[in-house]
Amino acid sequence: MNRLFTMIICTILIPAHIHADQKDNAMHIGQRYIALLQSLSTFNTEKFNDDCVALFSPTIKKVINSKIVCTNRKELMDQMLSIVQTYGIKNVDQLELIRDNDDTLTIIRFEITFNDNTTECVISIIKADRTGLIEEINEVFGEKEAYQWTP
Repeated sequence: MNRLFTMIICTILIPAHIHADQKDNAMHIGQRYIALLQSLSTFNTEKFNDDCVALFSPTIKKVINSKIVCTNRKELMDQMLSIVQTYGIKNVDQLELIRDNDDTLTIIRFEITFNDNTTECVISIIKADRTGLIEEINEVFGEKEAYQWTP
């Protein structure tokens, strides 16, 4: 009887604990993605490479404004480095971070300021696999000046 009770309690409590950890995991993934973007303003090649391997699936897909720009980790890293080299990143300000209930989806709204002081507003939808690696990033960019229109 005691074993049966223990088995029932473990069956009930362990999935609840795993689910709570998964919720923390999606929020953590979003925070790590923003931290990686913020670190691009003080670029460190070795840290960038390590962070990308720890954060992104080898088969990651990135979509920007409905156009597929990357289909693997190497292409994503090259794309991010190209942005740093071409425009320079001055600052990344996280505005919002939201996780979905199934905890594999995170939505981040942030502003990115480039070295020429132009600012873009970005909404990033991040899908992760169950191991915590990001497998898809879908971003929509808009120039800050364009959405601050007032009559």
